Amino acid sequence: SGMWKSTDNGKTWIKTSKAKDLHSVSCLAQDKRKGKENNWYYGTGEYWGNSAAITGDGIYKSNDNGSSWNVIPSTYKGTPNIWDQPFDYCWNIVVNPNAPLENDELLVATSQFGILRTTDGGGKWITVLGSDSKASFSDIAVTSKGEFYATISSEGQTKNKGIFRSLDGVKWYNITPPNFPKTYKRIVIGIAPSDESQVYFIGETPGYGKQ
Repeated sequence: SGMWKSTDNGKTWIKTSKAKDLHSVSCLAQDKRKGKENNWYYGTGEYWGNSAAITGDGIYKSNDNGSSWNVIPSTYKGTPNIWDQPFDYCWNIVVNPNAPLENDELLVATSQFGILRTTDGGGKWITVLGSDSKASFSDIAVTSKGEFYATISSEGQTKNKGIFRSLDGVKWYNITPPNFPKTYKRIVIGIAPSDESQVYFIGETPGYGKQ
């Protein structure tokens, strides 16, 4: 149903997505750096969790605190009926809180295309994790100090699956426990606001846990 905004603690809402834009919003992130707080991003496409695999086509940006949105051109192809690029299904978006103010650094968790990173607000993207995994599920999270965590589901090459940590969003370390199940689908990440050294992972691990 698109992006909606409330300025009165949820009493009333205004739809801020354009009628012509895709409304399959799947994730939302704010740039919390000082002076950048009005910048928001949302991804599109819901690959799993619905009956129809609602397609997406791009990442949208707002520079007026969510009152209006425009698609980032490099993430858009105009073919939502065809799965032909990474930003057709976005699981999550984070903004690097440590990036210089002149750089807009985003990391996006996608389906089938791994974790992608841009340092120029989406002008150019590189894959930093899971490039060959073809994993259906991924996630990305970042602490207020700029420590990143990512997950990649168990399809594809062994080196590109599991739970990962990075101090810069570029170089990643596999921190998957040795006794972790060998097969797993979606794993989502939760960083404790009260103590960011505590990070929680909840996953779908067929054949494990309570039956």
